[in-house]
Parts: sequence; structure tokens; C-alpha cells
Amino acid sequence: MTTEKTFFSYSRADSAFVIKLAKDLREAGGNIWLDQLDIPAGTHWDLEIEKALKAANAMIAVLSPESIASQNFMDEVSYALEENKKVIPVLLKNCQTPFRLRRLQRIDFTTDYNAGFNHLLNTMNLKMGVVEKNEIDEQKKQKENSLWEEANKSNTIAAYQKYLNTSESGEHNREAQQRIKHMKELAEPPGDEYSPPFLEESSRGGIQKKHILIIAGLVLVAVAAWLIFQKTSGKKDDVRDDKEDNGDQQAWNIALEKNDTSAYYAYRANFPGGQYVHLAQQKIDSLRKETQLSSGNTEDEEAWNAALSANTTISYRDYIKKHPEGKYVKDAQKNITTLLDDQDESAWNTAVQTNTIAAYQNYRKKYPNGKHSNEALENIKSLINQQDEMAWNAAVIANTIKSFQEYQLNYPKGIHYDDASRKIKLLRPKISIGQHYQGGIVFFIDKAGEHGLIAAGKDLVRGGKTISPQYWTWVDAVKEISNYREGGYFDWRLPFKEELNLLWGQLNSVGGFSAGEYWSATEYREGYAWYQHFNSGSQGAAPKAHGTGIKNASFRVRPIRSF
Repeated sequence: MTTEKTFFSYSRADSAFVIKLAKDLREAGGNIWLDQLDIPAGTHWDLEIEKALKAANAMIAVLSPESIASQNFMDEVSYALEENKKVIPVLLKNCQTPFRLRRLQRIDFTTDYNAGFNHLLNTMNLKMGVVEKNEIDEQKKQKENSLWEEANKSNTIAAYQKYLNTSESGEHNREAQQRIKHMKELAEPPGDEYSPPFLEESSRGGIQKKHILIIAGLVLVAVAAWLIFQKTSGKKDDVRDDKEDNGDQQAWNIALEKNDTSAYYAYRANFPGGQYVHLAQQKIDSLRKETQLSSGNTEDEEAWNAALSANTTISYRDYIKKHPEGKYVKDAQKNITTLLDDQDESAWNTAVQTNTIAAYQNYRKKYPNGKHSNEALENIKSLINQQDEMAWNAAVIANTIKSFQEYQLNYPKGIHYDDASRKIKLLRPKISIGQHYQGGIVFFIDKAGEHGLIAAGKDLVRGGKTISPQYWTWVDAVKEISNYREGGYFDWRLPFKEELNLLWGQLNSVGGFSAGEYWSATEYREGYAWYQHFNSGSQGAAPKAHGTGIKNASFRVRPIRSF
């Protein structure tokens, strides 16, 4: 028995399920606390629940539309999570899983109690499940039936008494007791007070005959009663045998009622060891011969038999395609639906066992309208949230601008995206105009204080001995600035027209400017680009290169970059 105390949180609307589950878990060795089973009469209900919740190490939260609508249920779950207690969500009815429980793997009881129960036992590290319990009960039942059959064969008081001693609550206890009583009554000798008159009055012939007839009549009555009892007992045994073969017989009766090859094939498939298997084959052969004689066309029948033998969606679809008016089209469609359901369920079980985002996505891709499509989507969201939470925890541990930026990059719709922005803002140093930062001097900051523009500390100058190395045609400037490196940064560029005007507005903050013209990256029309005069602040357009007939189309260049 586990020492870990487990608290049940649920809605009273689900009491029947919860009480059964709690009792089954206790039988399997679980240390379970349930208010309806464990609160003594006359005690304060709320205090007992609060005391049990505090003492519990784990919680089973039963999910249903009624429970998630209950404030008490949500309070109990929140308390357990905040106290780091182990919470096991059990899905009883399909519902919207509360946000705080979505990151926890649920145990599904919506379709199969036994499967869900065994999963829960594994989670709670318990050993015996409902399936094992059923197996034990079945073994007891088989042993009891065997003893009863032996008692019937022996038909002695000792045999029936052995059955009673071994099967204290057996199915046939009452009948065994009645048989023992009856057999004892038949075996009892007459008492001393009973003396046959004909022995005492042997000289009276008439009286002697009369008593003989009376005794003979009593014997005949006893024999008749015994025969009736045996017949009745036999009938009961027959009824029991009929019950054991009820499924086989019922399936055979259905096949006989339909009386077609599909029905007999179905009987053979479901009862390969049934008592009517050979007769079913005879019926199939007979019906096929009748079809051949009546219609002379066996193609449809043979195609259907081939489809049944293969028993795949492909074989049934092939039959429908080749025989759209065939006799078994509806049966083929029904079998396709059944097989697809089986394949859907198998694919879902594989996805659940793998329990990854990719597995659930593959299931939804293969079965977009599958029975578990919505549940797969919920599990995908839950796993994404788990990964999201793990990535956020890693970012918090690193506590750097880069770690939070990587979180935002990987989870643009993440739960903590806004939290990451706040962290980045707190970690980023305060920046001001004129501050030396990231290889240059800040000349513009946006309202949020997070982004802006930086200018190089000096104009772009040619290397080597050249005349007027600080002057550039627009074409040469664009080419040269792409190779500009300063402060370890490689993203320097020409300022656009508007950015150039902002830079002119911060002449004194940045410094190092000439009173002449500076190029912008903004083109005016083909062959022309905008520039700004840093003395007057006026802007104009000039040819991009020499040879256009206008002189002095060479201006200074101040690289900038964004942050």
C-alpha cells in the first residue's frame, strides 16, 4: 500500500464515478481521501476538507464541465499547485481544460474505464489494476463452475457439501443446500413409533394388503419427486450451458435471419471456434451455387468475397469502384467506416504513447476529421505551453538581453513575450543623445527608448594620397560604405533623406561636420539623389556621378547605423 496520501477534488455531479474510482484505488493499495467516504458524521465539513487537503501529498482532479465551473474545485486545484503537490488531472467528460492544468498530462476516462484506471495506477505507482482483479474473479468463477460440475456428476451429499465449503458465496449455494436436504430426507429411516401394521396383524389379510398398497404408493411418490428434481436440475444446467454459449448462438441466429454470405462470413470471423463454423461454410457454398444458378453472373459475388478475404479499406473501395451497383455496396461502405475508425483509434493511441507535438500534428494531418482531432489540438497546445515555459525558465536563469530576445524569436506568441520585453528594457542600459554607443554617437532615440540611430564619429575618407579624399560621388559612396567597419559593427549605411535631416539637427551633439553638402541614400529620380547642406540645412538633388554635364556632384558622407 502506498503511503502517499491522495486527495480527490471533483464536482458532486460526478459522485457515482468518483466513489467507484476511490474504492477501486483503495483495493489496489492507494491511500485515498474522499470527503464522502472519510468525513465522520457530526464533524465540520469545510474544516475536514481543508485539513485533508493540507495533509495530502497528491491530488486527483476530476475534469468535467461541472467541476471546472465550480469555484471550490478551482480553489482546491490552485492551492495544490501553489503548494507544489502532485496534481493528476482525470478527464471524465470532454471539457475545456483549465489553463493551469493544460501543462499536465491528463488520464482519459471518457471511453474506457479499465484503460484509464490502469494508466492511473501506473502514475500512482500502484500494482493491481481492474484488469488483474477481473482476471482473479474469472479464475474464481471457473473454479466454482468446475466444483459444481463435479458435484452434479457425483450427485452425493459429500460432493455438494464440498462445493458449499469451497464457494462460500457461490452462484449455486442455495441449490446445493436444497439437494443435500432432499437427499438426507430420502435417506432417513422411519422412527421407532412407526411400525408397519401388517407385521403385527399378519393374520388379517385385508389390512396387510391395504398397508402394502399405501407403502408402495409412498415409494412411487418419492421416486417421481426425485425424477422431477433431477429433470429440473438438468434444465438448470442446460440453462447455464446456454448462457455460456449465448454469444455464439445469438450470432448464429442473426446469420440465419440474414441468410447471406456476408452474414455467414461475419459469423466465421467473430467465432472461428464456434459450433456452427462448418455449417456456416456449407451455407456460404450453397448460397454461392444458388447465385450462380439464378443469375448466371458470379462476378459481383466473387469480387465481394475477395474484398472480404482482404478486409482492407482498399479492397472494399476497389469493390465499390468496379461494382457501383453491386449487391454489397452498402456493406462495403459500412466495413470501410469500421476499418477507418479502427485505424483512427490505432493512430491516436500511437500519438498518445509518443506524446510529442509532431506525433499529434501527424495524427491531425492524417485524420483531419478524426474522433480525437480536437483533443490532439489541445495536447499540442499543452505541449507548446510546456516548451514555452521551459524556454522562459531558461531565459530567466540566464537573465541577459540576448536570452530574452531568443525567447521572443522562438516564441513570438509566447505566454511570456511581454514579460521578456520588460526584462530586456530593464537590462538595457539607459541611452541618451550624444552618448557614445555601439561604435558611434547616438543622434536619435524612439519614444520607447529601445531603438534609435547612431552616426560614425567622422566622415568617410578615402585611403591613400588623393585630392579631396573626403568627397564622393553618390555611386562611389554607396559602394564604399558597404565595406565600412567601425566599433566591431558591419551594418553601416548612408542615411535616408529624413535621417540626414535628423542628423543635421544634432550637429553639436555628434560633432565633426563640415559646412558643406552631405549625401543621403534617397534617390530623387533616375540619375539623381538627395543631399543636405549642413550650413543652411536646405536639401536638394544632384547627379549621382560625374559626366552628366553638372560640375561639383561630389559631396561628403557620414555613415550611420540603427540599433
